This record gives sequence, structure tokens and C-alpha cells, in this order.
Amino acid sequence: MPTSTEDIEQAIRPCLRDIPTLSLATVGADGRPHSANLYFAPDKDLNFYFVSDPKSLHCQLLAENPHVSGTVYPPVKMWQQIRGVQFHGTCAPIDAGEWAVVWKVYLDKFPHITEVEDLIRSQRFYVIRPNWFRWIDNAVKFGFKLESDWPAG
Repeated sequence: MPTSTEDIEQAIRPCLRDIPTLSLATVGADGRPHSANLYFAPDKDLNFYFVSDPKSLHCQLLAENPHVSGTVYPPVKMWQQIRGVQFHGTCAPIDAGEWAVVWKVYLDKFPHITEVEDLIRSQRFYVIRPNWFRWIDNAVKFGFKLESDWPAG
């Protein structure tokens, strides 16, 4: 059921703009999965940025294995309201020279975050570069999906 990247982008961009958190899944060298909920901000190319402590488990696992998957979805009460984004990709810390650009992307989504800028500066920004997206929307019909490989980088 692959579809065009334009269809996927049109479907997912509002969700990525409006929902503040994603659930990130990582896997350690031992094969054990781990997930973490994180504030994130997408850029114009639909790369996702989040800030985290490099000592956190998900960041330690990323250092072992950069391949990730995740979801972005709003809370709902009825199955007909289920909608959201699933993705696969890779994740790594940003380069130090990218900090100002990433901070602007993050600030555009979370203007209140200036209140904790010092804390954020003591952590590290990471970038998820998706290479596949799936949009699910049960309001269209039960099990409705659009999916597509995504141009990475």
C-alpha cells in the first residue's frame, strides 16, 4: 500500500506540528527493546529534534545502535478517533555547530522552553532522520493507512 511522499507529508505534517511528544523505541546490543516519551520538534524536512541527557538509557542505546522506530499520536477514547504517525529511521546527537538552528526549530514549537534554556544547554540535542512513515486514521475507516519510504537526509 505504498503511496506518494506528498500524500504522506500532507497527512502527517499537522499531527507532527500539533502533538508535543513522540514515543521513541530503541534496541540495545542484547536485543532488548526500550521506549521513551520525548518532547520533539520537526524541521521543514520532517527530521525530528529532541533534547535529552546523554546518560539516559535511550541515549546510551542510541550510541550502540542508531536505528529507531516510534509513534506520534494524540490520546483518544474511541477506536474511531485513533490516528497518528509511525516511523522508522536513525538517530544521533547533532553536531555542535547545529545548535542555534535546532534551538530555533525547537523554540518555534515550544516558545515557553526559554524558561529552561540553561537546563537544555546542559543536555544534548538529538536528530531522528526518518526513512519510512505510516499514517493511520480510523476516522477514514478502521485500519486506514498511508505509508511511504521517506527521503533521508
